[in-house]
Amino acid sequence: MQAVFPGRIEPPVPLAEERVETNSARSFFSWKLLLLALVVGCAAEMAGPSWAQAIFRALRVTGASGASAMIAALLAAVFLHEAGHLAAALALDFRILGISFGPVRVSFWHGRRTWKLSAQNLFTGSISAVPNANKLWRTRMLAVVAAGPAATLVTGALAGYLLLALHSPIWVMSFLAALSQLSFFLFVLGFVPNSARSRARNDARFFWILYRGGIEAEEIRTYHDIMQMETSGVRPNAIPAGLIRKLARSQSTANLEVLCARTVANWALDCGDIASAAAWDHHAFNISKQCDQRLRNSAAAASGCFDILFRNDLNAARSKFAAVQLDSLTPECFRHRIQAAYWLAAGNVPMALSEIAGARYSFPAKLPYYGFETRLLAALHHKAVSMTAPEPTACPTNPR
Repeated sequence: MQAVFPGRIEPPVPLAEERVETNSARSFFSWKLLLLALVVGCAAEMAGPSWAQAIFRALRVTGASGASAMIAALLAAVFLHEAGHLAAALALDFRILGISFGPVRVSFWHGRRTWKLSAQNLFTGSISAVPNANKLWRTRMLAVVAAGPAATLVTGALAGYLLLALHSPIWVMSFLAALSQLSFFLFVLGFVPNSARSRARNDARFFWILYRGGIEAEEIRTYHDIMQMETSGVRPNAIPAGLIRKLARSQSTANLEVLCARTVANWALDCGDIASAAAWDHHAFNISKQCDQRLRNSAAAASGCFDILFRNDLNAARSKFAAVQLDSLTPECFRHRIQAAYWLAAGNVPMALSEIAGARYSFPAKLPYYGFETRLLAALHHKAVSMTAPEPTACPTNPR
């Protein structure tokens, strides 16, 4: 059933605060954690109980064998920590959006799976998930966040027990010693919340935010509200009016404000309110300049497409597309639509029509949301066949 929201959103755009964000706190905090880990380790080896001294002294990091055991233990510690989060999320009815482990990330969207490689994160891991329903939301969130450190504690205890109970080869002993120590450090240091200005919250800060409630917890809840609509394939004009009002009033972090603004813009556009959609698109584009690269990229891409379809401003579209990494856009149908808009801005109608066909072919499921995408593709197709450019011209940069 289509939501009814009379008139335009008032005010058209929420007031944006001036933000100056820095990552220096993250670096300083990381060094403090490293120093604390070294102090705790030295103390345990020199003055700890006999079993702790045995675990620390069993570690041999010299030579290729010792180094490989340390690397394997680090990968195992990260993997088992994230496996704890994943198991809890699946048990508590969360929808898994993505899994990252080292340089590999797999994303799930409307029944399709995509893979991506990145050499920037070799020894990290993460689980992206949202609850399918909001019943007992905070309790379930707390359980999922706590499951990672719990798995780390169990891993460290089991590795230490096996090390002391078994007579294993030297490499295995070094691996178990490293795994036990790393798990111990990760568990203990996991109780220290990182800085509020850090780019990503650690488990301790996440848990504290959820436990305490307040504005930051409500921001997480708002993000989940948006993602539940998107992952369920709800068409923008069917988003409940109460949620649209909530998103329109949101004044939060830059990343969340962009998501809210894009959602309201799509809702207004799907309801036929082009003026409100234009205002929210402009707001999302401006705020995205303070966001991470992924959101800057998608916001500029969406705004460039809007310039072509509803502002008839090819110059503005070309300027925005010049800074967009087209090949990193997701999902696939969105990437094809933006590439079609890119080629229209360049005056290359055949390539635009090819990308429109690719977008239609890439719809992963017959969900209501794709009625909205089909409408935009039809508008792009109409724009393409009505263009009369004798010679294609290039955008400032080629699509990347």
